Amino acid sequence: MPRTSKVLFLLLAAFMTVGLVGTSFDVAAQDKKDKKDKKNDKKDPKKEEKAEPKKEPFKPDPAQQEFKADEKEKAYWVTAVAFAADGKTVAADYRNRLAIIWDIDTKKSTQTLKSPEIKGLGEFKSLLYVKDQIYVGTSKLIKVVKAKEKDKAKDKDKAKDKEKEKDKTKEKIKEQPIREGEIKVWDAKTGKPGKSLIGHTDNIESLAISKDGKFIASASKDATAKIWDLATGKDIQTIKGHTDDVTSVSFSPDGKRVVTTSTDKTLRVWDIADAKEVANFKVERM
Repeated sequence: MPRTSKVLFLLLAAFMTVGLVGTSFDVAAQDKKDKKDKKNDKKDPKKEEKAEPKKEPFKPDPAQQEFKADEKEKAYWVTAVAFAADGKTVAADYRNRLAIIWDIDTKKSTQTLKSPEIKGLGEFKSLLYVKDQIYVGTSKLIKVVKAKEKDKAKDKDKAKDKEKEKDKTKEKIKEQPIREGEIKVWDAKTGKPGKSLIGHTDNIESLAISKDGKFIASASKDATAKIWDLATGKDIQTIKGHTDDVTSVSFSPDGKRVVTTSTDKTLRVWDIADAKEVANFKVERM
């Protein structure tokens, strides 16, 4: 083969080799791209939808007015609040068993209502502000009694069989507190205590006032609700039916019915006149 032809042949072979190598790189790159595209196509569209821009943290609107106790004193939870009829003052219950009346214009307290130091005083969880009277639901400890309680204890019978167990019944002495529900009453202007409304046998969780202002409804941990006549200070009806604590109560607009809620997972509507249940709504899930 002439030298010129040989050189041309080598050049041609070199170009073909370079072309084949380049083609291989192109194919590999294309395959890689195709696999990446397929992977992206397989992404869960739901996850793509969830990708939302980061939200700014919630910032509550500033209060127009804020009532704070003396900064030197420890702060306590507020459990209930109510306006006076004229809208000039606000009453609040606190977890340390105080009720404070605040003047809206001056932002200062006008009365601090406090019970005598009584052992076993219940929490202040409910409050009404009616005709310059403050009503607070609570309770007090009357006494602690010792009651016998049957308790099944398992005892191994080593004599017969170490692996077998038998029930052995024995009596256990347990202390049981006896409480008395109480609706405390204060004069909002003078701060002087009035006559309490007594009737429940455990702490009062909620209070409500009828539209005409003549009756109060109370809900208690003793699983009952009561209707009170403010003119006489006596309970005129006791509503029974819940199997656990009654946590809230409210009057219907016409004052003839009340609705109650309970930790027995039911909401019930009652006719006041005969304490008859007219509706029962069960909460299937918590």
